[in-house]
This record gives sequence, structure tokens and C-alpha cells, in this order.
Amino acid sequence: GDGGVRASVAKLWRLVRAALERLRYGSSSRGFGTALTAAVRDEYERHRPKRSRHYPRKKREKPPGAPSLRRLTLQEKTEINRMNLQGTPRVG
Repeated sequence: GDGGVRASVAKLWRLVRAALERLRYGSSSRGFGTALTAAVRDEYERHRPKRSRHYPRKKREKPPGAPSLRRLTLQEKTEINRMNLQGTPRVG
């Protein structure tokens, strides 16, 4: 390790959320200091850096394919004809 105090941010946030829930429902928040001391200790020894070496990765997007066509439903045709009542030809 690096010899310093290593904080576990996830444990800390979990503890804070739990304490706020206890306050919200009127429960006791005794033991918060003890739990806080335990939560900030992170004894896990990492073997490699957290950052990925090859980041950001290149995008490999595929080109768009041909559009998929479908027939209009009767409801869609009716709606289009309702909008085109100004003398334009009917769809169908």
C-alpha cells in the first residue's frame, strides 16, 4: 500500500445514506462515528492501476443498412386521408 489512509467512497456514501434514512424515520443515529471510521478504511491492495491503458477506445460503428419498408396500416391510411381532405388524392 501507499501507507496513507485509503478511503472507500462507496462505503462512505452507503453509510451516509443509511444515516439519513434513520434520521428520516426517527431512528437512533448512535454509532455513526464508529461506523464512519470503519467505512473509510480500504485495505484492498490493488495489483494494477484502475485506469485502462487503451482508453478511450476507437468507435467501430457499422454503416447504416438499407431501410426496412412496411405497408401502411388501415389506421395510418385513414389518418393520412383525414389530413389530406383539402382535395389531394387519396392514399391506398
